[in-house]
Amino acid sequence: MKKSVFVVKVFLISILFFSCGGSDDSGNGGGNNNGWENIGSSAFGKYVQIPDISSIGGTGYALELKTTNEGLYIDVSKYTDDSNWTYRLQQGGPSPSWIFHEQPELYFGWEPTNPLNEVQDTFAIFFTTLYTNGYVNINTGLPALLEEDNPFVFSGAPTLLVDNSPGAYKWQFSGSDVKIQQNNSSGDYDVICTLPTPGGVSLTEADPRDAVVWAAAGAKLYKITVNGQITTFDVSSYDDPSFAFNFIEKIRFNYDVLHEDVYFRFQNKVFKVTDGNTLSLFYTIDNGANYLGGDFCLDNSHLFTSDGIKKHLQSLSETNIIPDMPNTSNQEILIEYITQVNDFKVGQMETSKDPLNSNLYILCGDKILVVPKSRN
Repeated sequence: MKKSVFVVKVFLISILFFSCGGSDDSGNGGGNNNGWENIGSSAFGKYVQIPDISSIGGTGYALELKTTNEGLYIDVSKYTDDSNWTYRLQQGGPSPSWIFHEQPELYFGWEPTNPLNEVQDTFAIFFTTLYTNGYVNINTGLPALLEEDNPFVFSGAPTLLVDNSPGAYKWQFSGSDVKIQQNNSSGDYDVICTLPTPGGVSLTEADPRDAVVWAAAGAKLYKITVNGQITTFDVSSYDDPSFAFNFIEKIRFNYDVLHEDVYFRFQNKVFKVTDGNTLSLFYTIDNGANYLGGDFCLDNSHLFTSDGIKKHLQSLSETNIIPDMPNTSNQEILIEYITQVNDFKVGQMETSKDPLNSNLYILCGDKILVVPKSRN
């Protein structure tokens, strides 16, 4: 999603739910405030402090979270020196292991380049700035940068991404035109189709397996193949003006041996495109007064939503993973419980691409809330 959308979201969340990610501690990668931190006996998760930023202290904010099978990638803005960073946190513990990369220019788009088969303690992303695109890889020492000029420059955030096919094609979205870099040696981009949306797209995700990209514009989702075939899925009839946004905000995939399904969120509703062809409403998030709509994530077998529901993708059975409020008069325990539940409901939600990982990761301000997928 474009950077401007995340900034709007962060602004609204910080106003409505000030407790989310609140911390007076910033520290650094090796400091005591950056560990996997247990929060009281009532907590159902644990926090990881993101180094060198503090929401309450006004030193910075985390804008976006993405995951691989081994790491968590975080887009970080530091207010003190107006710098932008990409952080990577190795999953697990007992101590956090961070890799930091300072972005020389603002990233308008970025993705981990190996989401399913990444190894420990590596850093690999594809990025787009206003004028350039390229790869950053860090194993040890200084980052390796492979960069080239963008094929276009215009007023606004460019949209460029790489698909996950063996050809690893670069896709360019320029207004309504969709182009592909067919020949990496020449660098030329060829128009493969023109979308029926004059304003261009606001969100793109590469299909995990094929030379296919999914793109969203408003309440319409487009499936685009490498030969320019377009399939449109329209959910505009579900538009509710009481929500803050009226465009598709998230696309995720459930691909295994038997299923090739796509899930996406529009306002508080999660839709399913079965086998990439058949659209249906899968779940409605009941998130109270959260007019941002809530959030969701997927693993190989379940949908997880910010109202606490864990829904099986095939049997459709549902359980709630948010624990009941503690039966206690201890105000400290009650505040801990309320803080974690609020953070869970309003933060960006992701889970690992590793099928054996048992955690959900919630980005909230300057922390990550780590929550088990199953309620004890």
